Amino acid sequence: MNAPVLSRPRLAPDRPASTPATGFDDAVDALACAVWHHARTDSVRAMEAVACCVLNRRAAASALPLPALVRAEFLPADGAARVSSADPLFAVALRIARRALAGQIADPTLGATRLHPAGENPAWADGLAPCATVGGLVFHV
Repeated sequence: MNAPVLSRPRLAPDRPASTPATGFDDAVDALACAVWHHARTDSVRAMEAVACCVLNRRAAASALPLPALVRAEFLPADGAARVSSADPLFAVALRIARRALAGQIADPTLGATRLHPAGENPAWADGLAPCATVGGLVFHV
């Protein structure tokens, strides 16, 4: 008996993740791109935290569909985030995105809607206390 296929990347190799009109096939691809972009060099728990943060942002303040929200708020505008469907870390990001969208991940960010790398202090974070730190990422509500 063949094992089920758990992930099937839909992005073309080396396609910019932030291509405006056709950047993603669906919400899973969009969320996976954000997870991959922010946490591919971090732990699985950090990748899960990014997924939860993106979904919290959509639930809290965005009328945008998930792919548009990811392009607008979680990926670089210059198209620098390039996803390769051959990257095994992208396969991990796809599995995490599917689980997050199915409600199967407990939110380790405590409701965070914004994130940044631990070594950075973006202007928008001035005066905000972090609500969680997971891996090398700091999360804020």
